[in-house]
Amino acid sequence: MSILADTLRPALIWAYRRPSAFPAVIDLLAWVLGLVAGAVLSLVFESERPVGWTLALTAVLAVSVQAGLGYMIGIYRRRWRVSSFDEVAALGTVWCITAGVVVATTFVSRRSGTPLPTSAVVTGSIVTFTMQGFVRAVWRRFWEKNRRP
Repeated sequence: MSILADTLRPALIWAYRRPSAFPAVIDLLAWVLGLVAGAVLSLVFESERPVGWTLALTAVLAVSVQAGLGYMIGIYRRRWRVSSFDEVAALGTVWCITAGVVVATTFVSRRSGTPLPTSAVVTGSIVTFTMQGFVRAVWRRFWEKNRRP
């Protein structure tokens, strides 16, 4: 096995044993990591005004909206098989609505003097969707490989 597979194996086994908790945990962590990555890619941390609290509040908003919509639409209630076409379509819907709410809120709060640029949130949203899809695809591949006789 490769080094990457050996490194990811404990996390994938945890996810395999808890299929209902896996998508929610990954999506919520992806929003936090994606927004931080977007802020770093936008070079926000070099500005003279600190953006830590604003970034944290934006992450809390994104996690809350994603969790609520994901539960309502059915992603976190195991309505579809992980990484199936139907689930990815539902994930795209939840992500679009969440990203729209977060970008709109950041845009409005930017007018009142918040130091977090909207470009950081847009970049973070794109990074988030990429991470959500990638982790789901890896999990699905691991799951199908372990189910073969």
